[in-house]
Amino acid sequence: MTVEKRRGAARGGTPCKLAITLACCVAATAALGLCACQPQAAPEPAAADQPADSVTKSYDLQAGRDTFDDPAKLEDYVANRTKRDEDSKELYKATVTTLEDGTQVQPVPNDARGYNMGIIKAEERGCTSCHSLENAIEWCPISHNGLNSYGDDPINVTTCIACHDGQQKPLFGRSGLEMGNVIHNSHLNSDNFTDKNGNCLSCHYIDPVSGDMPLWDEVKYDQMQGFTAVADVNGAFSFDQNVLTDNDLAFYQLSASTDPNGIALHSSSDDSVLQERVVAVGGLVDTPLDLKLVDIPEDQLETRIMKMNCSANGVGDAFIANAEITGIPFETICEQAGVQGGAVTLVCEEGKSTFKVDWLIEKKAILAFKMNGENLPSELGYPCTMFTEGTGASSSRRYITELQFSDEAEVKKWKNDVPGTLVPGEDDTYFNKPVGAFLNVRDGQIFSGTSSVTFEGYADGFNEQVTEVSFSLDQGKTWQTCDTSSSTIDRWIYWTYRIDGLEPGSYDLRMRIVTETGRVIPQDVDTVFHIQ
Repeated sequence: MTVEKRRGAARGGTPCKLAITLACCVAATAALGLCACQPQAAPEPAAADQPADSVTKSYDLQAGRDTFDDPAKLEDYVANRTKRDEDSKELYKATVTTLEDGTQVQPVPNDARGYNMGIIKAEERGCTSCHSLENAIEWCPISHNGLNSYGDDPINVTTCIACHDGQQKPLFGRSGLEMGNVIHNSHLNSDNFTDKNGNCLSCHYIDPVSGDMPLWDEVKYDQMQGFTAVADVNGAFSFDQNVLTDNDLAFYQLSASTDPNGIALHSSSDDSVLQERVVAVGGLVDTPLDLKLVDIPEDQLETRIMKMNCSANGVGDAFIANAEITGIPFETICEQAGVQGGAVTLVCEEGKSTFKVDWLIEKKAILAFKMNGENLPSELGYPCTMFTEGTGASSSRRYITELQFSDEAEVKKWKNDVPGTLVPGEDDTYFNKPVGAFLNVRDGQIFSGTSSVTFEGYADGFNEQVTEVSFSLDQGKTWQTCDTSSSTIDRWIYWTYRIDGLEPGSYDLRMRIVTETGRVIPQDVDTVFHIQ
């Protein structure tokens, strides 16, 4: 399946043709009483620190045939056109924002004609043009799962789509959870949206050939002008699978079933919780056990590096961690208890799930209570979590209290492995496998006084080995392919990529990931940056 088809599938519907699309846009616009295509007001005619008459929209750009026969008229005509272009550069300058840490960002590049700001209104379109996705979650009228990605990076709409369209509806059998349904209803019935003249083009792009309406965020870098293209970029690439995620930077997802109201149950700073935790092992076993975690002998514990990748982690997002985990292997517990049954129910403070015993042993499951030598973070299941290797993080269970073994013939519902999020109706097409992101830069980041930039990020294929990470600096026309075939699936690929000799300008760096099966990341990951 092509990238374009995967994008269509990800939106949960068949492609809309242009006539239908335009009719819908016109109807929506008329119904809402809108007169603009963007959610925000147009820029003021002059910057605040300029004289009011320094930038003007009064130009004589109409040229009659006599203009070309009159040297004075021709000179005036050319001067007016030149002034219009020069003024447009000032009038339609992209916004530069200074973040709390002093980093300056400009997500939209400037271009010679003011096309990005004046024509396609690039700053006024897309999911974060009016609000952050974190704020959208807070504004949700019902309790939403708590989400936090690596290092508190902003959430990407790709995670929203994977979770709503690929996880929630198939998992819970609920109707109405599809992103399109949720977002269209919440926006078209919002005074905040309509007051800002929002309409279809606030969120979508209309493909003039196919009539499809992909999200603006999926195609915006293909539509913007002003990028400096570098063919056959040749950066310095390396990767290290032993780079660890600091405990306070690890991602988390607090499910709505976590009591109370999605808040982690125990503070990792309260050592008494770990000191007192006893995990009961019973059911079809020869020897029932009461595992007091702090009393497990050292020779039965294991410490190893492993990844935890959220099953709904969206392309370009970082709901992933790579950490040194300490605990007792599940297989060791089975040997000590003399397990007879082929099934085990992991009883947790947030619910319970039943797995096949052989599957957990195959996935090198470990009942862990330490992360990077410290107590597990509260949001990752303190005091103990059963982690599995080379799977989606949803296969791991937090806040473990009991392991109850039983006959697998009696099990009616198994907890399934979720190595990524399948597109509904597809057997092998994923929203997010493989997946990756840039981690050390902000989109639109400005670099001053340098011609060299080092990027860092990750790549992961869940249960598939990532064999290639590629980069493009000419909007996907040419690629530099970097070999990662020596990597393993139990850890993330943490890569660095340095580009030297950059001239002043705006750049669009793209990343593409391929796994051992030939599976390609559903959409390229972009980051815009500027050299000044």
